[in-house]
Amino acid sequence: MITNQFSKTPASDSQRVLFVNHGSLLDEGVMCLVGAIPELEVMKVDYAGDELIARDITAACPDVVMIIQEKTGKLGALYRFLTSKPELKKLRMIVFHSNDNFVDIFSQKPKRAIPSQDFLAILQGPKPFSNLSNTIQRNS
Repeated sequence: MITNQFSKTPASDSQRVLFVNHGSLLDEGVMCLVGAIPELEVMKVDYAGDELIARDITAACPDVVMIIQEKTGKLGALYRFLTSKPELKKLRMIVFHSNDNFVDIFSQKPKRAIPSQDFLAILQGPKPFSNLSNTIQRNS
């Protein structure tokens, strides 16, 4: 079930951010941090298995999906499947790997994994990323 995480009224130009919640303290902390940004409409869906997550993301039709996980899964395939749908063509998917402190960014436009202090910049949409810290190229 998809729930609106914060009771603020979203602006007409707000970015819709969907968190895939695994129930960790890190999930809750990142949701609160991102939810404090007025331009973002934050929603959450509880993880109920790999088979259901694509359906839940499609139903929410977000601009950004955020996932925090310990192990690398088949996220590239999930991203390709989701963006094959016209309504999710511009979807960005951000995956935090809690076991090695890396961030993967899936986007139609090439992006680079960035240091954690800069990750909020990628939530706010198609702005130039030229002012971000030096980045490390990460294969997706």
